Amino acid sequence: MRPKFLLVTLLFLIMLLAAKIVVSGLYLHFNTLKLPETKIAMAEEGSTKQAAAKEANITQADSRQSAAADITVTTASLKKKEQELKEREAAVLKKEQELAPLQAEVDAKIEQLNELQTTLTAMAKQIAEKEQTLQDEKINHLVTLYSNMDAAKAAKIMDKLSLDIVVKILANMKGKAAGQILAAMSADKGAIISESLSKAE
Repeated sequence: MRPKFLLVTLLFLIMLLAAKIVVSGLYLHFNTLKLPETKIAMAEEGSTKQAAAKEANITQADSRQSAAADITVTTASLKKKEQELKEREAAVLKKEQELAPLQAEVDAKIEQLNELQTTLTAMAKQIAEKEQTLQDEKINHLVTLYSNMDAAKAAKIMDKLSLDIVVKILANMKGKAAGQILAAMSADKGAIISESLSKAE
């Protein structure tokens, strides 16, 4: 903005001087008899030109000094910001170096946890299989027990068992023995058990 202001000021001064010259020329033309006054006017005009030129030179010098000062300030500011960025980068690099051993330790712990999880999953599967085997063995034992029992007595005992267990026992029995026990039960209970057996199969 300053260079434009200086340029406008300089142009204004030049136009002012040109106007003065034109006015002075007209004055000289119409007042040829007043030659001494003309010389004075021309002398004043010359001194005005010199003063204007001197002022323009001073203004240009001031603008150059101001521009140089602005460049110096901007350069100093950029250097300061560059130094701050370098310091931050060094701090981040230091933190990364400090965290590297911790990251390796965390990775090792995660690996151990993954191995432990795999082991626990395998153990849980084995336990579930063993429980299923035990459950199957118990059901098979009950199947043998109720198969060798009188159908009326077996039906009376099964009346007090949960529906799920009764269904599992009857589902694993031979058809004839299961049919005799169902026949010995009440019609309502027999119907419910028969429906559950059809869904289980």
